[in-house]
Amino acid sequence: MFIGSVPRQSIQQLLAVAGLSEQRRIYVCCSGQFRLESALREQMPKAWISGNDVSLLSCALGYWLSGQSLPFRFTGDLADLEDVAPGDDPRRRLAALLLALEMSGIKRTHEYGLRQWSMLWSQAGDLIHGIYNRLEKYADIRIDDFYAGDLRDQAHRALAADGVILAFTPTYKGGYERAYKSLMANVAWTAPDYRLWDNKSLPEFLHGLERERGQYFVYCDYPMEGFQPLAKFQRGHGKTVWLYGHQGQRSSLRAESLKSKPFVYEPIDVSRLSAATTVNVVKIDTQRFNFLRERYLSRGIEFSNGNCHFLVLLDGMLAGGIAYEPVAHGQLTDLYLLSDFSISQERKLSKLIALLATSRDLTRQVEQCYGQRFTHLYTTAFTDKPVSMKYRGVFEVSNRKPGMVNYVSVIRPQTLAELYAQWWSRHAKNPR
Repeated sequence: MFIGSVPRQSIQQLLAVAGLSEQRRIYVCCSGQFRLESALREQMPKAWISGNDVSLLSCALGYWLSGQSLPFRFTGDLADLEDVAPGDDPRRRLAALLLALEMSGIKRTHEYGLRQWSMLWSQAGDLIHGIYNRLEKYADIRIDDFYAGDLRDQAHRALAADGVILAFTPTYKGGYERAYKSLMANVAWTAPDYRLWDNKSLPEFLHGLERERGQYFVYCDYPMEGFQPLAKFQRGHGKTVWLYGHQGQRSSLRAESLKSKPFVYEPIDVSRLSAATTVNVVKIDTQRFNFLRERYLSRGIEFSNGNCHFLVLLDGMLAGGIAYEPVAHGQLTDLYLLSDFSISQERKLSKLIALLATSRDLTRQVEQCYGQRFTHLYTTAFTDKPVSMKYRGVFEVSNRKPGMVNYVSVIRPQTLAELYAQWWSRHAKNPR
């Protein structure tokens, strides 16, 4: 529901190296989902903490946690939510806003989107009540102040009060504006003034804090020349999170890895494929699947273990891997495609793996594990481009967010062999 977040392990590192005192005033820039505030309140219950953000969602949460209420009104396609969640209870209004965010991201240009939109409206009251209860986990955070405005202005407030600055600045230029575009078109509120942030300006921001002799601890997702990191954390195969600060007497390096187990296989030789190639899928354990992902997925892609893993074999040669897990949307349960990768980039083999992942032949094995039938398959492409060429023509765009495109596909009735024949005819029969 928020764009990016600081890994909990990184927050533990911050608390270990920063040596923060409850006597200091702490100013968080870009609170997001208030992970920093939550950790600070747990470790330092008497500390004075100020939160900060500019997004509608974070502002509504920040005002509630500081004992205030943010006025806003649902309009347009979401106007009926005013009847479902009336009143001035800031927590209930926040719950309605979270549902509105999910609804505004639905693309109603295909059958699945229309079905999901209708389902959410029919259950809106119950869903808001459920979200309201889940927000209980935030109730104990309690912050003393919330500033709706530019993160640089929040930093100046900290400098003027001799406070400590903690920040995880936006990683995508204009990311918030793109992510909330549909929601903002259907909500009326008085938005705070702020200047668009470009992550490339982070070094200049830190140099300014150094000139002002400010006490700061700032996260980012890339190493910065001229600054010595106090800590860094890497989760498995994913991005490294770096922590920079005004003091360097302490440092921390932490890594988290997924267990993997090597095994012997015959890699694909695409020149040996033909129209008569036999397609097989073989279920495999998590550790062997992780071994392949570590070898063939691009650096910077985070992945979790998932539940059901398969190898794709073409004439007995390993072509790629597929991993699934169920995901629930209200009362609807669909299948999520966690990983689909090929071990060769030739002849658009990656498109074949994505296509095979939508076959009922394959998803039926997942259905047997969970005792339920799936109709749609979700996946996400992490890219700043408008589409992923691998999924083009196989999946439909469900919605777009900064750095990612969400896709959906019906689960196809065709067999693995039929989908292979379709791919062979279109992409591999006459390679360029």
